[in-house]
Amino acid sequence: MDFEEGEKILIMASGKQSTIHKVEADGMEVELDNGKGKVRVGWLYLYKVCINRDYVEVLSGMHKGQSRWIQLSAFGLGSACIIKDHTN
Repeated sequence: MDFEEGEKILIMASGKQSTIHKVEADGMEVELDNGKGKVRVGWLYLYKVCINRDYVEVLSGMHKGQSRWIQLSAFGLGSACIIKDHTN
């Protein structure tokens, strides 16, 4: 997955959505959506926030090479991308 400035991410530990401000080698600087400023977060603590019909492909790590279209239930507007297998 590519991460780009301006995209939404979810910080796992806090469950807070944030907007990517700067992508760095060891993590990201993000702007908290609650207006409480910027924080640095390591790669292991982030999920990319996806919307229905996004296409995602994992580019590194244990799920490298996996890809799929995101299909969400009618109950949510967004979801953290967690790709577990190739099945639909």
